[in-house]
Amino acid sequence: MGIGLTAVTDIYDNIYNEDIGEWVFTPQTITGTLTDFTIDLSFGAAGVAADYVINNVGIFDCDGDGKKDSAVDVAKKSVDSVLKDMFNW
Repeated sequence: MGIGLTAVTDIYDNIYNEDIGEWVFTPQTITGTLTDFTIDLSFGAAGVAADYVINNVGIFDCDGDGKKDSAVDVAKKSVDSVLKDMFNW
């Protein structure tokens, strides 16, 4: 769904001319649309990959259970530990 919305937005932003209220198909508007979509899609894919790594790839064992924890796990366990120390839970 996100890819579809990105495509529609890129098409509208590049090809629809709000000043005259018409769709303008020129080599420049089509090239602009393709460029924007390619870049948007690339960054979207990089975001998905980064999200996967941050949430799923073990960095180091921060709690001594013998399993490497992800960056998200490390952050959660660190904040939890600080809060427990602050409030003596």
